[in-house]
Amino acid sequence: MNKAEQILKHADNLRKQKDFDGAIALYKNIRREDSPEAYAKAQFNLGIALKQQGDIEDAITAYKSIRHEDLPKQYAKAQFNLGIALKQKGNIEDAITAYKSIRREDSPEAYAKAQFNLGIALKQKGNIEDAITAYKSIRREDSPEAYAKAQFNLGIALKQNGNIEDAVAAWGNSKEFYYWQAEALIRIEKQYPNLKKILNLVISIIENLRLPLNNNEMKVAHYSRATTALRLLDKQSLSLFRLRTIKTVNDPMEGLTLNRYLSLCCPQFSSAHAIKTNHQESVFISCFTFNHDSLNQFRLYGKENGQEASGVSLVFDSRFFNTSVDSNFTFISDNQNIIESNKIKQPAEPEEKPSNISLLPIYRCIYIDPESGYLSLAQRDEITFYREAYADAGKENTASAQKIWKNYQTQMTIKQEEVKQSLDEIIEHIRKISEVENVEDTLNFLLLPLKYLVKHAAFHEEQECRIMYITDLSDAKIQSDWENKLMYVNYSGNVSEALDKIYLSPGAFAYEDFFRRILDTSPHGSKKPRVHRSTNPFRHKS
Repeated sequence: MNKAEQILKHADNLRKQKDFDGAIALYKNIRREDSPEAYAKAQFNLGIALKQQGDIEDAITAYKSIRHEDLPKQYAKAQFNLGIALKQKGNIEDAITAYKSIRREDSPEAYAKAQFNLGIALKQKGNIEDAITAYKSIRREDSPEAYAKAQFNLGIALKQNGNIEDAVAAWGNSKEFYYWQAEALIRIEKQYPNLKKILNLVISIIENLRLPLNNNEMKVAHYSRATTALRLLDKQSLSLFRLRTIKTVNDPMEGLTLNRYLSLCCPQFSSAHAIKTNHQESVFISCFTFNHDSLNQFRLYGKENGQEASGVSLVFDSRFFNTSVDSNFTFISDNQNIIESNKIKQPAEPEEKPSNISLLPIYRCIYIDPESGYLSLAQRDEITFYREAYADAGKENTASAQKIWKNYQTQMTIKQEEVKQSLDEIIEHIRKISEVENVEDTLNFLLLPLKYLVKHAAFHEEQECRIMYITDLSDAKIQSDWENKLMYVNYSGNVSEALDKIYLSPGAFAYEDFFRRILDTSPHGSKKPRVHRSTNPFRHKS
């Protein structure tokens, strides 16, 4: 290892430790004449570090400094990130030039992702034919994800050109990553165009339910057994966060509340067929809540050996979720770029083990009482604003909590009214459907993601949010635990990196030192302790 490579390694370690200033200084010390390869890698990582600090101009300069002859693969990656940065500044023409400069032989994955973003940029300029060409140029072996996304957008572009048959074929090729979205469009275009308005309303509701993960709703909690949490946080463990099949939840009305509500509102909709139909698709979820330290939820969830209040509450920030425009459910618009990456790599050989699912967006649940028509959305309680204000600056700051709470309440009231209006419109469209049209199965499929975001009002105090993965049962990402009768998918979110804090219920106090040893400091430089005892009073029975 020469001196340039040693400096590069040191700089990379500093960047991983979030010491961006130190890393940037070292990257700038590496010269091309010392080592063209080390220089190319340093300039690429310099661009990443500068971008993370908000310095887009200097990041662009760093990416542009890399030549093809320095290191072809690094050049391709730099041109991809350069295209992203230029487009963010509104310089679409130069972004297009950057994307076009990438060759497949230098980096198949960078080429595929660049062609995808190129297709979006060209379509935004009204050049649909060239956008179609860009999407078609991507091969599955280049990047399965970019291929699926390109095929999905290709289908939308082909449909706009009136080529429905090829559009349907393209959507079929995208099911590996967009199962529900693609299947919904295929069914509508092939058989039930009269259901398109219902699909658009379902999408509108789902987009409205997506958490903005802003200052007011940037953290949510997941209740778990202490032993499970320890495995997830232990760097020596191979345990990953899981989404489990919806069939393992303990709510007997899971997935049925919306059906009940719709069947009471319109006789044409029967709740019975949803139960008897044997769908090939499967839904996987993981549950979160706005209640970070809730006695009731500690008593219900995360119980060790069935003992109440023996679990932990893992509080995650936005890094645990997909916060980009692109999402698992947002698909009608095709303006979703594949985002900048510092982890582009050559396509791997097929893995024996199923791969993990990517980060997912998180959605708040709707609470409905079918008989009375009551509807509300999961949201923070007033007390959480006071606790947050007190934790930040003591009692003198709690006066501001009331103002913030009232503004938040106003926003949630508007959102709730919008969701209710969209549901009412769905009901009106269902009422217009003739019984002879035989659309029950497809209608149920279109409502599928919404069904598992609607819960009975009896659970309202849980203020639940969910991430959801809808797929075909043949999906290779699904893993089976025959012994425990479980099916699940592994999630790629980094638990330790995204963990803001952890609350220990009274029954988990014995694990406090174990968690402190693992979570002594934040990976992001914060000196605030991450391990907290629950403030809720609870006495275990002897």
